[in-house]
Amino acid sequence: MAQSFLRRFHYLGEDLPDLVEDIEMKIRCKVLGVGGCGSNSINRLKDMDVDNAELIAFNTDVQKLFEIHADRKLLLGQDLLHGLSTGGSPYIGRKAARSARKDIDNILKGTDVVFLVAGLGGGTGSGAAPEVAARARSMGAITIGLIVVPFSVSGRLHRRRAERALRQLRKDLDAMIVVPNDHLLEVTPSVPVNTAFRLVDDALRSVITGISRGMTRSSLHELRKALGHCEVVLGLGRSNDIEEAVDLAVEWPLSEYGPTGDDPVLVMFDGGIDFDHQAAEKAMARMMDQLGTGRHYYWAIDQGLKPRPSVGVTLMIPATSIRKQEPHALEDWLPAIDGVSLLRPEKAQ
Repeated sequence: MAQSFLRRFHYLGEDLPDLVEDIEMKIRCKVLGVGGCGSNSINRLKDMDVDNAELIAFNTDVQKLFEIHADRKLLLGQDLLHGLSTGGSPYIGRKAARSARKDIDNILKGTDVVFLVAGLGGGTGSGAAPEVAARARSMGAITIGLIVVPFSVSGRLHRRRAERALRQLRKDLDAMIVVPNDHLLEVTPSVPVNTAFRLVDDALRSVITGISRGMTRSSLHELRKALGHCEVVLGLGRSNDIEEAVDLAVEWPLSEYGPTGDDPVLVMFDGGIDFDHQAAEKAMARMMDQLGTGRHYYWAIDQGLKPRPSVGVTLMIPATSIRKQEPHALEDWLPAIDGVSLLRPEKAQ
């Protein structure tokens, strides 16, 4: 029954487990933290023992790079800025990234999936991140962006910088996850800012693990098709009970996506070596109850090498309904602050 049920979904793994151990079949992932915010995420991911993707920090400020525990670091604009910051100028940040284009290309060479993490509003994130995204896409890598936009109290200048950078990033990212700082603190009001960001990084870690361990290179085309070159909402749930994990993922506080619509769903299970097709069937049935039967579901499993005490479910839902809509102002990306979804159109009255 499980086999017939799961045929209704697109499995992104590989039927022959021995092929997964073949280095040629493994997906090669890299996480690029651009600027101060992105580099801080690299530190947090390093603390989480992310070992299935190379963690790389890009910055113009050499002192900030010294504080980052990345697998590799790249100082942008060395001849232009001599290790100093951009002074908040996206123009300088863009020039710094362009001057390091050869180094960036060498880092990206042979990469299948790039996760780009950046905070917008300053100089390096707003200026260099779009350049790095463009280089990654030109080299054929699937590029997923986790983009943090500034607080509403940051001022009009920061918001305008973020607005321009978002428009540029949108052209080159296969998927973009937008995290408004205001909304992040709204759903985690009683925790320190760094802890709140760790919640987002944990979701990113789950996506990285699901793609790098649960899929093979032969499924990259399906992955690109599922992402759809548009904005994406995340859902993350972990529990001893698979149905509860699904519920938590669908109701994840940083996701404003509702159960209606027909956008595709990318599902990644982190269940340990004893996670079987019966558990997947149970999870998928629960998910269809929550999100509807009219969608395409793509799924992958990271079983690892040993049992795990709990099951993790990570959802990525590309909001294809706004794929072709070009935002004219930063406010178009931030309606979730007022309780309205930032990743789906409002229902007709």
